[in-house]
Amino acid sequence: GDFVGFARVFAGTLRKGMDLRVCGGVNDGAVDGADTDQQRTRIVRVLGLYLLMGRYLSEINEVPAGSICALSLADASTAPDGDNHEHEWTLSLTSVDRCITLSTTDDCPPFDNPYSKSNAAIVRVSVEPKHLQDFDAVARGLRLLQRADPSVELSVLDTGEYVIGCCGEVHLERCINDLSNLYARVPLNVSPPLVAIRESITSVPPTQQGDTSLSEALAKSVNFPPWATDRDKEKEKEKDKDKGEEDGEGKKAPPAAAAVEIGKGSVRVETANRRAVITLRAEPLPPEVVKWLDDNEGGIS
Repeated sequence: GDFVGFARVFAGTLRKGMDLRVCGGVNDGAVDGADTDQQRTRIVRVLGLYLLMGRYLSEINEVPAGSICALSLADASTAPDGDNHEHEWTLSLTSVDRCITLSTTDDCPPFDNPYSKSNAAIVRVSVEPKHLQDFDAVARGLRLLQRADPSVELSVLDTGEYVIGCCGEVHLERCINDLSNLYARVPLNVSPPLVAIRESITSVPPTQQGDTSLSEALAKSVNFPPWATDRDKEKEKEKDKDKGEEDGEGKKAPPAAAAVEIGKGSVRVETANRRAVITLRAEPLPPEVVKWLDDNEGGIS
């Protein structure tokens, strides 16, 4: 069946067969490289108006201001009484308009798009047909899926792979099922979820170089010795506690070779014979040393 969109009439009367201009077409799914004037003067024709009656649609001829209705649109050039050809922007994968402002005048500003970029997809996978000859069917199916579900994000990687972004695993499962059985109707290969790994390095601002709170917040507790695990440390403490001997004053001797964390980035450990105590503390390099290392990077390597 045909797709219909939900619309609200803010001014005037919307009638069947009217030609409307797409306001702000530059930011609403325009084709890359298209002329700016052509994007701003895109014209669509109202093919049908419908009154929302629960799960049913009742066809009507006009809708007054303040009313909410469903409508079906088509490019004016592809309407039944126009030239029977499709523009490039209607065929582009990224050209599906999710939310547009329509008006009979050219100077109408577009309304804000409710589908904000901040609502990024949580799960992303790449899809491809199992058979090479089904690529066109998958592309058409993705266009229909994006038009039917505004929360789906579609993109094309440099390698030519189609990537689907969804709001979660359940949403992803439904989208893959609809794409395979309803829109594309071809078997698909779906990749594991794509995970973007990003690393960053930060330097302490000059105003906070004397403050250790930032380094403590970024510091990670590291076991000492490095090969020791938390479970090993707990076992060692229990063993030393059970085997502890009392000294001359009747107090238990401290466990031997037990590393004690005395603060973020600092540990203290005793030797096996309890004759020496070693305290290790990690400190950031002075800014002068960091600058010298950066300036002499080639000579050091």
